[in-house]
Amino acid sequence: MAITKTWEIKELEIRDSLLGMNNVVTSIVWCVKVSNDGVDGTTPINIILNGIAHLDLPNDTFTPYEQITQEQAMSWLMNSLGPEAKKWELEAVSQVIAASNTNATRPQLPWA
Repeated sequence: MAITKTWEIKELEIRDSLLGMNNVVTSIVWCVKVSNDGVDGTTPINIILNGIAHLDLPNDTFTPYEQITQEQAMSWLMNSLGPEAKKWELEAVSQVIAASNTNATRPQLPWA
């Protein structure tokens, strides 16, 4: 059973004006999608976890909103979450594995 993990940015929350800067990203609304491939007779399972990451105030490397790239926003997200990103992934993977195992049976032991 192969498991895939995909991070997605759903929204960027901005403040119109902050510390003399305009359209400042203050939070990122995100989701992590974890799926199995459904091979080996298992049902494909998809788990989606959502959250909001609050960003530090911009320093001297402020990027105007119109110039923010997806890669840059994803970097901000991962930096903001730090080790918590891996914990979110592991939680979703655990849920996929648990859901995949609901079709499991527990027959009588062969030696019983």
